[in-house]
Amino acid sequence: MLKKLLILPAFLLFLTISSAKIWYVVPGTSIPDPKTAAGLASSGDTIDIAYSAVPYLAYETKWPQHNLLIRGSGTSRPILKAETFSVTQKAIFVIQGNDVTIENIEFTNARVPDKNGAGIRSEGVNLNVRHCTFRTNETGILAGDKPDCKILVEYCEFDSNGNGDGYSHNLYINHIAEFTFRFNYTHDSKIGHLLKSRAHKTYILYNRFDSPKNGNPSREIDLPNGGLAIFIGNIIRQTQNAENSNLVGYGLEGLTNTAPHDIIMINNTLINEKANGSFVHVQNGTNLLKMWNNILAGGGSTINQSPTILDTMSNYYTPNISDASFVDENNQDYHLTTGSWAANHGADPGYYQDYQLLALYEYDEVLGKIDRKFIDKIDIGAFESDISTTIQETKQSHSLNIKGNCITNTGIAGLAMKISAVTGSDIYSGLIGAGEQKCFENLVPGIYIITARTKDRLVASRKFLIN
Repeated sequence: MLKKLLILPAFLLFLTISSAKIWYVVPGTSIPDPKTAAGLASSGDTIDIAYSAVPYLAYETKWPQHNLLIRGSGTSRPILKAETFSVTQKAIFVIQGNDVTIENIEFTNARVPDKNGAGIRSEGVNLNVRHCTFRTNETGILAGDKPDCKILVEYCEFDSNGNGDGYSHNLYINHIAEFTFRFNYTHDSKIGHLLKSRAHKTYILYNRFDSPKNGNPSREIDLPNGGLAIFIGNIIRQTQNAENSNLVGYGLEGLTNTAPHDIIMINNTLINEKANGSFVHVQNGTNLLKMWNNILAGGGSTINQSPTILDTMSNYYTPNISDASFVDENNQDYHLTTGSWAANHGADPGYYQDYQLLALYEYDEVLGKIDRKFIDKIDIGAFESDISTTIQETKQSHSLNIKGNCITNTGIAGLAMKISAVTGSDIYSGLIGAGEQKCFENLVPGIYIITARTKDRLVASRKFLIN
């Protein structure tokens, strides 16, 4: 009897998995649009929306099912272009189910009488959105209050959303447990913020915030109720057209989220093209503002108001943007030139509780992210310089091959090698012969510097990362 009871749940699970269907949305077929598919789908199904040269006429589609995958397919992203919505309607997609993933779709032109028509309206628990575009809606993504909800948005573009009244934004996340926004490009909102989040925890990682099309956003980032906010590796630019004068606002409608009210900013590049304002405006009563390795270039003050704890190190501030020695600030290329003071002047930011703060990636216009290359010491800002400013390696130095915790000398005899922590303490010193591999299994996660020399000359100096 016990054996049958153990087998039965596994059998039922198999039936549940095997019964999941893929619904193909193709113009001119029996499922010509997503709304038709929504009426057929069950929890656990996949909805595959084929690309069409003619945009789909999008009517409000409600998805009450759970564990859905809704994806675009074909040579390009299918475009869902909204028709006029009625007074009771909210968005192109209203996600009412839990644990839904949406991929590779463009949402455009959502408008409702309440002036907050969204590409996606999130009403369920847990939502993942990736590789999507939100263009000229009143709000790109609008998430309602769900205290146990987590939302992830990655590899997306938010372009020119907003009604123009200041109450609608490129995306607006209300009171949820956790919001992660990474590898995205949000720009040119119409008076609203490029990102507004009331989440108790907000992670803003390796994104670009900008307005190159002469958009007039309010703040680039607004976190009106505080909570935990971690910014790593972002490019945040405020143009002269911005309606507000500070780039980042924190807790300015009251610190009502769950404590701690801590804001952590690591290796960001912040550009203020206005003559006034501030880079970061925090509410009095904020517990911690930690700012390490940030570039703050342009007009205005660095910090408005005072947190209880201010922890700053290795930031570079200049009122003249050109002094930061960017590759091409006129065309928004904020990589560092060889002579930039920001190169090699950063510091290892360590951890916030158990969350590693080291910038591991960089935002990339094409791929969304690329690995951050470590050369010599940590650079300040969102980009690591590709050129060493202290040691020019010879061709022979490339005989050192670093993979994981192992280092192989592939070509030079009699090589003396030293490994140091980024803080300067020595970890290892010894010889490594041609063809020899040495592995260091006890290295803790962090950045290390390896130097190698023959009897009479230095041939290599590199950073490598253990994570």
